[in-house]
Amino acid sequence: MKKILVTFLVSSSLVILACDQSDPMSHDHSKMRDHSMHHEVSSVPISVMEAGTHEAGHFMIALRHMKMSMDRNSNRGDTLSDQEIISFLNPYSVNERMPYLSVVPKKMDMKMTMLESMYVPNDRYTFMLMANFASKEMSQNMYSPMGSREFLRTMNSDTSDLSNVSISSFIKLEERDNFRMNVEIGLDKSLGKNDITKNVINAMNMKTNMTLPYAMQSGDQSTCLLTAFTVVSKGHNINFGGQIKKKSPLVKKDWNFGDTSDFSFWLSKKVSSNASVLLNLNYKKIKKIEGRNLTINAPTQAADPSNYGGKYTNLSFGLNLQINHKNALGFEYLVPVKQDLNGPQMEIKNSFSLAYKLSI
Repeated sequence: MKKILVTFLVSSSLVILACDQSDPMSHDHSKMRDHSMHHEVSSVPISVMEAGTHEAGHFMIALRHMKMSMDRNSNRGDTLSDQEIISFLNPYSVNERMPYLSVVPKKMDMKMTMLESMYVPNDRYTFMLMANFASKEMSQNMYSPMGSREFLRTMNSDTSDLSNVSISSFIKLEERDNFRMNVEIGLDKSLGKNDITKNVINAMNMKTNMTLPYAMQSGDQSTCLLTAFTVVSKGHNINFGGQIKKKSPLVKKDWNFGDTSDFSFWLSKKVSSNASVLLNLNYKKIKKIEGRNLTINAPTQAADPSNYGGKYTNLSFGLNLQINHKNALGFEYLVPVKQDLNGPQMEIKNSFSLAYKLSI
């Protein structure tokens, strides 16, 4: 946790120092405005990153926390039992007497804590720095690799680390009282280890040091390009918006998570002067892992790079609260509608997100 705090504080300080050299007239101009219009309750889901309506010269700090739970294995929409999975051939088996998978993922919880800072040097540009700390826990059922294939034990593993940092610029293309449109361009650097090992008891009841599957690694060490296009509009009773976002690896290592394309459309309604409720429909397409770590060869589906990614349709429900002109809270609960996964893997069960924002 110390790593993420140090990274965040140093990065934020650099942004403040750099942006403090911007045109001082923009600061004076912002003070002449009606500040109340820039502190209305947000009509955007907390899972959507965008420039917002912060005034020139303003600085914002945000803390976000998300927990995602996964269980139940499936392939292309078809649910798979443990017995079906251990009947699959292990593509990396080196022992002809043990040609099948013998370890089945059963449950995984992932927690992500994001520290974010934004600075608005003028009315057109917003700069954002973000650091992400991730922790993961997975339980897996182990079966005998030969004979009757009986259940042996459940084994657990966990990892935690500073996962990645990113820097982005939001550019406002247009902004009116009831409409705004902006684009984002940025870079994301994975800092987490991509070859974490743990001591485990294998199917032969022997202690061995094993490289964990890709899903349990803290990062892939890649550098990715971030791009997004966002539109937010206010109607008479209902506000709505949409975003198209993409994450594409630019600099790759031995292996990397695949390209991600993300599409969101949401509706929001103000239910009081400081509260709004939201409904967000999200479609996400993630390509399979590129490359391979040759030491990730456990007899589990999660060791195969082709068993990652897929197409996900999710629905989330949100609540945004504007506590006062400086403090805001946001909540979002997500449930999957449809999951078309690339090969056998665990499905997303649900996720819950919480955000706190402080405007300075």
